[in-house]
Amino acid sequence: MDDYALSTINSEKEWEEYLQLLRTVFGEHEGVDNIVKRLKENHPKFTWNNIFIVKHKEKIVATLNLIPQTWSINDISIKVAEMGMVATLPEYRKLGIQRLLNKEYDKKIFKENYDLSAIEGIPYFYRQFGYEYTLPLDVETRISLNKIPDYKEEFQIRQFQEKDILKASKLLQKTQKKYLIHSIRDNDIWKMQYKTGWQADWPFEGYVVEDQRETIAYFRISIKENKLFLIEISETNQPVAESILGFLKKHAKKHGLTEIISRISNDEPFSNTLKTLGAEPNRPYAWQIKVIDHLSLLKKMQPLLELRLEASEYRNLSDKIKINLYKKCIQLDIKEGKLNQTLLCEGLRSDEIRINYDVFPQLLSGTKKIEELCTIYKDVSVTPKYLKLIDTLFPNGVSFINACY
Repeated sequence: MDDYALSTINSEKEWEEYLQLLRTVFGEHEGVDNIVKRLKENHPKFTWNNIFIVKHKEKIVATLNLIPQTWSINDISIKVAEMGMVATLPEYRKLGIQRLLNKEYDKKIFKENYDLSAIEGIPYFYRQFGYEYTLPLDVETRISLNKIPDYKEEFQIRQFQEKDILKASKLLQKTQKKYLIHSIRDNDIWKMQYKTGWQADWPFEGYVVEDQRETIAYFRISIKENKLFLIEISETNQPVAESILGFLKKHAKKHGLTEIISRISNDEPFSNTLKTLGAEPNRPYAWQIKVIDHLSLLKKMQPLLELRLEASEYRNLSDKIKINLYKKCIQLDIKEGKLNQTLLCEGLRSDEIRINYDVFPQLLSGTKKIEELCTIYKDVSVTPKYLKLIDTLFPNGVSFINACY
């Protein structure tokens, strides 16, 4: 591909041409170009260097970008790169251009010590780059207004103000504690979202719930396609949930809407309230995820793995656990319940624990237990001796990612 050149954005001229490419591929009405504009103008870590492009004879023909995020696995912070705005002009598709871009993207995230890469992308396509469906995405629960009682608003509900960010941040952190993997939204991102009025690709209005002037909850709503969406909420008890539902019903009626769609986790108490009223959950999509460096990530997780051992029958275990990922083999050297060393094995041979390299994120995230993976994937197998230990090190759990930009 001698006539093709790979780089990042370097000038205003390239920036404008790049935005036009997004409009061409995604359509003017999708507003994808505006999402990138907001990132460039407001995100503390997003620059032109995060936008990869391929030129053919000086014409930009394909692109993808890197959106930095921080997630948490049981209080272990991990560095996550979200791949976004993947686009190729129609006449340049099926030429392997996105493969070139992915190789360059992978070089950057490995060099900059990212732990995971994630994408919301189209079905199947990203499997060729090592991604596997892992965490819930686009969760929706729908309910008609006529199913919601006329609840009284027992608490004061007012519009969100900048002064509310600190309290809301603490409420979100408390809410997310229940999730094995969740996102971390720092103060800069809170301020960015408040300033722009956007959460990812959702314009929103924010509200706080007060009890005698004390903030006890917050939520965000968006009106799209003649429907009222609840796009974020902190954990609520039943009385607070009923007050919010009363507010949402009035707000929807005011705008001539007949349906409310919640996009929050199915494991939130508010979702359970909706379901008891007859709300219908969808079959959600999923984040596609790959691990960048398995050895580095497991080393970072050492304190968490030791805590899991300590709380189990393996608190005094001494063993050398070899996990064969086919492309590499990782050994966990455990002495008296402590992870003494995590290292690459010499050679790949280990028949006791074999896990498909690309499927590992499902085990890591607690999405599926090891026995489920053994049933689904013939290249995943664990001898009976280690089944319970793998469940201890990588337990089942519920995860949810709130928007990080």
